[in-house]
Amino acid sequence: MNALIARQPIVDAAQRIFAYELLYRSEEGGSFASLRDDELTGKLAANLSYSFEQSSVLTGKPCFMNFGEHGLRKQLYRVFEPEQLIIEILETVTPGPEAREACERAKREGYRLALDDYDWRQPPEILHELADFVKVDVLATPMDVCRDLVRRFQPAGVTLLAEKVETHTQFGELREMGYQLFQGYYFEKPKTLQSKRPPGMSVRRLQILRTLLHGELDLRKLAPLIAQEATIAFRLLRYANSAMHHSVNPIRNLDQCLTYLGEDKVRTLLMLVVLQDLGAQSNEALMEACTVRAAVCRGIAERAGEQSGAEPSFLTGLLSLLDAMVVCPMETALEGMPLDPEIRAALLGCDGGGTPQQALALARAWERADWDSALSIGSELGLRLEDLQAVFSDSLLWARDLAAAGR
Repeated sequence: MNALIARQPIVDAAQRIFAYELLYRSEEGGSFASLRDDELTGKLAANLSYSFEQSSVLTGKPCFMNFGEHGLRKQLYRVFEPEQLIIEILETVTPGPEAREACERAKREGYRLALDDYDWRQPPEILHELADFVKVDVLATPMDVCRDLVRRFQPAGVTLLAEKVETHTQFGELREMGYQLFQGYYFEKPKTLQSKRPPGMSVRRLQILRTLLHGELDLRKLAPLIAQEATIAFRLLRYANSAMHHSVNPIRNLDQCLTYLGEDKVRTLLMLVVLQDLGAQSNEALMEACTVRAAVCRGIAERAGEQSGAEPSFLTGLLSLLDAMVVCPMETALEGMPLDPEIRAALLGCDGGGTPQQALALARAWERADWDSALSIGSELGLRLEDLQAVFSDSLLWARDLAAAGR
């Protein structure tokens, strides 16, 4: 399955690219009328964040993306950094107190706001004073009104963006009026970009993945994300209750569950669930192989006295079959993932992989019964045959217990 995004440039008065507007596209084509605005935004954000390398799509420029009421309230924009995103507030958003509060929260976090399809026939809204940009449909707005809007918004420091500019004459007139940004077919039609990497990940699961890949977990911040993913929350609760089945006080809420499981098991279980999202090839055998290999890599690092390399080695093992899951080269699969350089090097077989690279090489050698290579790498790490046998035996039992409790 291919992931698609449409991109249209927004230019300044000198026709230099200022930003891009991004639009959702699907391989099936057709109308998206059956989808809510925020469903489209969620699909677009997931495609951009996982299936594409953002730097190749945005080329260092910010992007305009549409957000409806739900997306504003749920803060879906937080998938992106404030400097990357300009929140385009759709005309369908009701300009009431809730919308204003949501917009003020986004502004406090550093995001810029744009009002989409400004309707000059409506009275001023409470969102006007929060806007950094106002988009004016110049095909639907008389030229004298376009001129009046400059006088209305420019003194307040609002940037006016003329959209649907189709001719050189329009561009010249609007530029003379004082419009600062321009978008339309005169400059370029929306261009569809394609990634062959399967998207397969919701925006919330992408947020969870990013949290998992950044050092120590803050379980208090993680809990609200998990609470919005019923499947993940259910599996964690089921595992926790299974693990403490002798207790007379079963776990009844998510906070209690996360505290009981601890960072290690929470990270492992969440990574497995998120990885299962990534492709049709994520079958039970493949997931068990990932889990065993992750435990082996961590065990090797720990027995070698490399405590600081234990968790990076675990994550390296867990991601080492990602290319098989998503059916694409590892380099493509890792695009956009915020991984530590050492882990990335280990997964790609490059220099600089450190302990995770040695642990992964040893695990792979053992799996293919290449005993000479396994013992040679083990010797470099100060490990004897009995150390390796213990690591693999313990890891297999740990992975099977984990799988059994999660069923």
